[in-house]
Amino acid sequence: MKKETVKFFTKVTIYHIVTYTICGIFFSAILDYETAWRSGDISPMMRDWDSILIYLGPVFQIIRGLLFAGILFLIPGEFFKTKYSWLKLWAVIAGIGIINTPGPGMGSIEGFIYTTMPLKNLIYCIEIFVQTLWFSVLVCRIDRPKKTSLWAKYKYAFLTAGVAGFSVSVSGIILLLLLKLDFSVAQNDMGALAVLFAGIILTFFFTHLYEKSPTKGRLSVLLAVCFFSAGVMPTVYNYIALSPFRTPWTLVTGLVSAGLAFCIVRQIMPRGRETP
Repeated sequence: MKKETVKFFTKVTIYHIVTYTICGIFFSAILDYETAWRSGDISPMMRDWDSILIYLGPVFQIIRGLLFAGILFLIPGEFFKTKYSWLKLWAVIAGIGIINTPGPGMGSIEGFIYTTMPLKNLIYCIEIFVQTLWFSVLVCRIDRPKKTSLWAKYKYAFLTAGVAGFSVSVSGIILLLLLKLDFSVAQNDMGALAVLFAGIILTFFFTHLYEKSPTKGRLSVLLAVCFFSAGVMPTVYNYIALSPFRTPWTLVTGLVSAGLAFCIVRQIMPRGRETP
């Protein structure tokens, strides 16, 4: 497989996961998805809010992202360089994937005809339109020459911080299963969420610090920060807050995060001569 093809599949998949996750968190908060979900207003066919598959949703987006990439790869590359290509791509995705779906999905014409879902629920479609618009804009900028963007400047910091957040989230799901806890326990713990975001910010900052000046000392600090952010901080918080998650096994997450950060630094991040 050509390097350009791998690059395209990787970026499209990452763009989908990032836009899906951020839009999901944002709109879930402001539109109170949980209340609508539990009341059955969204759809009586939806899984329970506490279902494990709901929490594993972001993980399945890897498959969806690769599928998006495979479909978009069939489109000639020149299309993505044309004027307003992002708007054309969004029109296709929204037109076929949201409004004119073959099945009766939420917000679709078929859904309006064949389901009893009230029109007021169309407000929940805002997330889908915003996410696909943002995704279309990012995809159409993959091969376009441009000035140094925030992504280009901080992409490795974003990547390492994302890996840290992802590893903590997945480990939380694993612990829920092992400890046989109710999924609502994790969902309602705002303190744990604050610790997660604090760790992501720390990882982001120290990754960028290392990238600007790659020294062995800064690499050691970065790996220590990854372990501290993804392992020590959650563990200390769980014991202080008397969380059901209080177990030393959460330290393993920090080791995994530090190991993944090391792989990113050594295998992906371009660097000059590393000084002592």
